[in-house]
Amino acid sequence: MRACLLSAVVCSMLIANIAEAQVVQTSASEPIAAPATTVTGTELLRRAQAHAAQKQWAEAKAAATQAVTVDPANSHVYYLFRSQIHRLEGDYDDAVRDAEMVMTLRPQVAEAYLLRAMVWAKRGAHQSVIVDLNRVIELEPETTAAYVMRGNAYRALRDDARALADYNEALRRNPQDAVLTWHRGNAFWQLGKHAEAQADFEAAITIAPQKPQFLLTASSFYATCTDDACRNAQKAFDYAKRAGEATGWTDWTAVAALADAYAEAGDFNNAGQMIAKALEAAPAEEQPLLKERAALFQAGKPHRATVR
Repeated sequence: MRACLLSAVVCSMLIANIAEAQVVQTSASEPIAAPATTVTGTELLRRAQAHAAQKQWAEAKAAATQAVTVDPANSHVYYLFRSQIHRLEGDYDDAVRDAEMVMTLRPQVAEAYLLRAMVWAKRGAHQSVIVDLNRVIELEPETTAAYVMRGNAYRALRDDARALADYNEALRRNPQDAVLTWHRGNAFWQLGKHAEAQADFEAAITIAPQKPQFLLTASSFYATCTDDACRNAQKAFDYAKRAGEATGWTDWTAVAALADAYAEAGDFNNAGQMIAKALEAAPAEEQPLLKERAALFQAGKPHRATVR
């Protein structure tokens, strides 16, 4: 297994926003040992890593910047590190700039494309995400995180078939990953593969039984799926209740899920009350869809999810 270019601490931060328990595996090497000087690039990188571990971003960047000057032969290592710090700070333009410096110096370093893809994902540039992750996979086909991120980008572009293929590839490497399983379940649902979606939602909850996001998705599936064989009002109610309890009922989506469960059970009075509470707490952009559901419940009709 080739070593990751960044430290264990920074590699951990690198994948924190992708999916739980994913490991970035890449090809780049550690800095080449430099002749002894007052301070070496390797020593400065260690200082930068220590600062980053304490979230001392300015100090971490300063040490990495000094390392570029002290050890120019390995400047790609320090630019890559600094790119990651910029990304963690939300300074995306500088994160891209440093990642592209690495691409210029060492085009075969997969982490640079992965870092830039993370910025594109934050900016909603999904096609650019896919282009960069194609390059990552070309360079390092065992990089699990690249399949996860590319799958997410495909889903954002409503290409669920390609998303499903990437999730399958990622799950082949990490079959017990709950977040990946949940992502795949959503792709199955959008593709109309309801039995497979149900199996993945239940599997994700088995692995992480208190995860509100998993519980809410399962509740919505059981209450609103267009497939009669998959709907189950009791399960929808139970999962919505568990999600609400897990969040202290501070999340309006749990209240809306409970409304859908009541409606599936034919209790439109309680469904109407719950959807009214959800409307009080939901942001403005969610109001139109919730009002449509309120009208359905008032007319004695349950809500059915529409496949894209």
